[in-house]
This record gives sequence, structure tokens and C-alpha cells, in this order.
Amino acid sequence: MRPDLLHTERKSETATEATRATRAAVALVYVHAGIFIIHGAAHARLHVALSTWAGVFVAMVIGIAPVAAIVLLKRGSRLKGAGTLATAMAASLLFGLWNHFFVHGGDHVAHVAGGPWRLPFQVTAGFLAVTEATGLIMALRLMPTLAYRTSRQSRRKANAEKTCYGRPTPRSSDPSACAVQLRDGDVSRGTGEHCPVSDDEADPID
Repeated sequence: MRPDLLHTERKSETATEATRATRAAVALVYVHAGIFIIHGAAHARLHVALSTWAGVFVAMVIGIAPVAAIVLLKRGSRLKGAGTLATAMAASLLFGLWNHFFVHGGDHVAHVAGGPWRLPFQVTAGFLAVTEATGLIMALRLMPTLAYRTSRQSRRKANAEKTCYGRPTPRSSDPSACAVQLRDGDVSRGTGEHCPVSDDEADPID
């Protein structure tokens, strides 16, 4: 297979993989938000109070941060969005596991009061852990793919700014379109010499 076709195919596969992973992450955050709301309602119904710092953490990290990550992903700041999502999901997972399953307090799934909201509290606590662990894995897998695309975009921009014999590198690969600066300062065209065009420049990133 020709090198240019191979690069094009790889670029297409990378873009498709990143798009699918981003859509899956967005869907997961929506599911996590729904579970978070139900769990919060169970907290209120069972009168399971949180400390001030815990309440702020829950609101900012578990509630708002994943949504902010989705906003970044949708607006094009995908690498920042994936990093924000990974951080939020990791912190949320540790917080939930510690308070729901390890610390013997009022927030522990085995110690909540009885009643119709006991089971929803326990089930949503488990679902939160599952979605947060899944979200963390998805974000971590998404970050290298987005970092690769960002790196290639940066290299392409840098290559576009390179000079050829003191002249800007042309976008065309046609040898006659490449200006060759002679020793006397004149510029000749159609000499058969052409500026080297890198694979990144010949293969733009969407």
C-alpha cells in the first residue's frame, strides 16, 4: 500500500475511534447523572446527612465536574475534557467506595435506615461505583487517542511554517510550484527541484 494511503487510512481510523469513544463517554455521563440524582433523593428521604466539605465535594466533583467534561468534549477541547472526566470519575469512585462500603457510618449501605428508599439507596450506590469505574477507564483510553491527534495537528502546523531555501513551504507538491532561491537571490520556478513535503503536511488532520 502507498504510504500516503496508509497515513490516510490510519488518520480515518483514529478519528473514527475518537468519535465513538467520545460519544460513549457522553452517554455514560448522562447515565451517571441520572443515578446521581436518584441517589441524592434517597439521601434526602433517608435523612443521611453529609458534612459541609463532603457536600461541597459531592456537588462539585461528582455532580458538576463530569458535566463540565462533556461540555469541553462537545466544544472541541477533547483532551482537556477527557482529562477532566478521568479526574472527576477517579475522585468520585474513591469517595463513594470509601463512604458507602468501607467507613461504618450513616452513609454506609449496610447502615442506612429501613424503609422504601433503603433499596434504591443501596442499588444506586453500587451503580455509581460501576459507572464511575467505567467512566474512568473510558476517559483513560480516550486520552492517548486524542493526544495523538493533537500532536499530529501541532506537527502539521509547524511544518506549514517551515521555510524552503528562505521561502515559505508551498502547500502544493507540484515541483514547478516550489520556489528555489538561487545564490544570486533570484527565485526560479520549474527547475525540477522541489521542497520536501512531510507526511503530516500532505495528510492534514480534520
